Amino acid sequence: MTQFLSIAIPITLFSLACLGLGALVLSAFPRRPAETAPTEAIIAFLLGQGVLGSLLHLPAVFGLFSLTLVLAIAVPLGVWG
Repeated sequence: MTQFLSIAIPITLFSLACLGLGALVLSAFPRRPAETAPTEAIIAFLLGQGVLGSLLHLPAVFGLFSLTLVLAIAVPLGVWG
């Protein structure tokens, strides 16, 4: 059971962070055509995944990638999502 939680909790946090960041980016475009709720969620998730990947890419290139950095970025976005 603890192995399941050690995998499920980070995946859930990362998924919520992707969704939250995507929703934040999409809120910058209020005049875009309206879609159904599931389509909006999928677009927000995919957009958030791309932006979050780009945000985490720079620290990784410079060797500054750490758990503290990932949590500092993912937790606020996970709460937003």
